[in-house]
Amino acid sequence: MAARLPHAAGHDWEPWEEVAAGSSKGRSFRHSSRGGGQLSTCEIQTGYAPSVLTELWSSAAPHFVRHRDKNSRSTWVHRTKQMWRSQHYFYVLLMYIHLYPPHNNMVDILVTSRVHVDFNCFYKMILPSAHSWSLVIDEIRWEARLDLDNHHPFFPYLHTVIWDSTCFMVEKPTDWTFGRLVVNGHYDWPCLLVLLGINFKGEIVFMSGMHRSTAYDANIFEDTRHLHPQFGERDQRTLITKE
Repeated sequence: MAARLPHAAGHDWEPWEEVAAGSSKGRSFRHSSRGGGQLSTCEIQTGYAPSVLTELWSSAAPHFVRHRDKNSRSTWVHRTKQMWRSQHYFYVLLMYIHLYPPHNNMVDILVTSRVHVDFNCFYKMILPSAHSWSLVIDEIRWEARLDLDNHHPFFPYLHTVIWDSTCFMVEKPTDWTFGRLVVNGHYDWPCLLVLLGINFKGEIVFMSGMHRSTAYDANIFEDTRHLHPQFGERDQRTLITKE
């Protein structure tokens, strides 16, 4: 039996392996790491090893042992019963970020050993606590992150741009000739994709045109490579990508 977690926020918590037990329902997973070793259930479902979850929980616990009053969005209520829900809801938050299930499938994916979380529960009970926690997260070394030349001693003049696509909702076509370009099971609505490039200051340095919603991000990146911005030769700086 796994050891219990250290005392945090006035309570003793379950081992993460017990929180995760039986909660991989309704999703296909890769069970091997890149190095060939087996991934733990926690890593498969949240992307984090149990030791990392414990570290994150030490700062998140005070925000998840309370929830918004159902009658007042500005009032917090501290749990006095079923304290275990705090830890399970935190785990579900990380599952959502890692697996990103569609709204109508959340209750089948966001499952721990003790809870099934649907759309309403997630947005009413979990997201407010997640937002509260996000305001005080201090794991990021901001000076290092915002340093434009933060990459590597071997590349002192390179800048980092993070690339990802985002969706824009469009009207649902009545003709499948057009519908096949905007319907994608990953999203809950018909849409087109736009590729964005964002630097570590949060500045948008590139935005592509519209692409079909079934396009793969890496393919959009390659198709628009000739349009990607570069700094002038005078600065001898260029943009590198993380896809």
